[in-house]
Amino acid sequence: DILNILVQAKRTILNQAQEKWPMIRRYLANTNTAKWASLLIDSSPVAACPGGLILSFEHQALANNVNYYENYFGLKRFISELMGETFDFIALTKTDWLTTRKHYMELRKAGQLPEPGPIHLTHIENIEEPEEKETLTDGQKYAYELFGDIVQVVEE
Repeated sequence: DILNILVQAKRTILNQAQEKWPMIRRYLANTNTAKWASLLIDSSPVAACPGGLILSFEHQALANNVNYYENYFGLKRFISELMGETFDFIALTKTDWLTTRKHYMELRKAGQLPEPGPIHLTHIENIEEPEEKETLTDGQKYAYELFGDIVQVVEE
């Protein structure tokens, strides 16, 4: 998973991600994207390849939330909106990232890097994207028509 992204990593893609990442703050104000933005606000893209991102977090709990399969597809759509293209991603702590990067450099120096291939993330590989269900009532639909994205539906 991670080594495959590193083998295919491109500095230009990482630079694009790092340039766009600060825009996540803007998404915190939108009720439709605030959940996803809040999960990624403390992250940093540390490696990127076509279709793959590695994100670094200070704390394990934050990385776990991003890697959690129930959050994956929503985050994938959010990152796609932010970046303008689709990426699979995996989150690591900064400590794990440094260890992984060191291991990659050792393999590269020894000429033992794996062949690049399609990105497969084992933690979500067998999970299917849930279908989005239209669960809005007529009143909720009307509120969205009148007020747009500022509407926040609270279930009681």
